Amino acid sequence: MHRKVLLATAVIKAGGIGIIGSILDMEDLEATFERARSSFASHPVLSSRSTLPLGLGLLLSLSKLDQVMSVLAKYRPANLWFFAAKEVEDWNFFQVQIAATMNLHPFLPEAADVLHANGFGGIPLVAADDLADGRGVAAALALNAAGVVMGTRFLAAAEATVHPQHRAAVLVNGKGWRPSR
Repeated sequence: MHRKVLLATAVIKAGGIGIIGSILDMEDLEATFERARSSFASHPVLSSRSTLPLGLGLLLSLSKLDQVMSVLAKYRPANLWFFAAKEVEDWNFFQVQIAATMNLHPFLPEAADVLHANGFGGIPLVAADDLADGRGVAAALALNAAGVVMGTRFLAAAEATVHPQHRAAVLVNGKGWRPSR
């Protein structure tokens, strides 16, 4: 758990949005938030915020929402990443990302046009999936993405708390991912 905090806070201190993966045990979640809070204590900007400058991924169908809401109210994380599928069969329906195999990043300008034409022009579009290096980030930003999500890329980092076989699969999947350290 401590490694998750190190990775997320390093991303935040570098100017990104650090997100901790879903934690179902509320004592573990509180301990994680406390570690994060203490890591920002000496930072001149991050320590003065009323919200904890950290994100949390939530599996809504597995979380006990009354307990989660209590912890969220106490620590006030800056952002939340929701995933709501209740059954494994529902995962594709609820995904917030478009599958990388479709390579839809070039359509960001068209998506922005459609949103704008329908009265939703202020919604920032964030590119996700298949972004493993600076070239992918630069390409997404050149297509007017407001930002990028590189979650899978960070699974290769030593600080990520993933099963070794999962990390190995990320490293050998042919997308050019390399360990962060």
